[in-house]
Amino acid sequence: MLSQPSLSWNDTLIHLTSFPFESELIKHLPLLQEPIEDQPMWPHTKEGTYTVKTGYNTLKRRQENTNSSTTNPDPHNIISKRIWIISTIPRHKVMLWRIINKAIPVRSVLGKRGFQCTILCPRCLQKEETIDHVLMECEKAIN
Repeated sequence: MLSQPSLSWNDTLIHLTSFPFESELIKHLPLLQEPIEDQPMWPHTKEGTYTVKTGYNTLKRRQENTNSSTTNPDPHNIISKRIWIISTIPRHKVMLWRIINKAIPVRSVLGKRGFQCTILCPRCLQKEETIDHVLMECEKAIN
């Protein structure tokens, strides 16, 4: 999403791959004035350094998770994976994934995460703004 030579946002790419509200948020993220060289980092330790012990423990945990999920598959996880197979534009796939994973920034979720905002739906001002309300219940959104 960055234009490499100028270190600025690629507005066209952002617009094509994001929802309008996200596009504006992305474009307002501050950028570095000078490029910083990437460094390898191991995400499974606080220091970011790899050790054989942390590598072994990470693989062991993954194997345990795989074994437990194959004996009792999570239907939510199966649906989340099947979304990416659907024949539609990427934007629709992302929206479906967000709905299923409750990753839509509705006011009820934002309020629980500490944002100072009213949880009422800004369209109808009658009920709490939840994903279900926005997509299926709100009179203003349906009409």
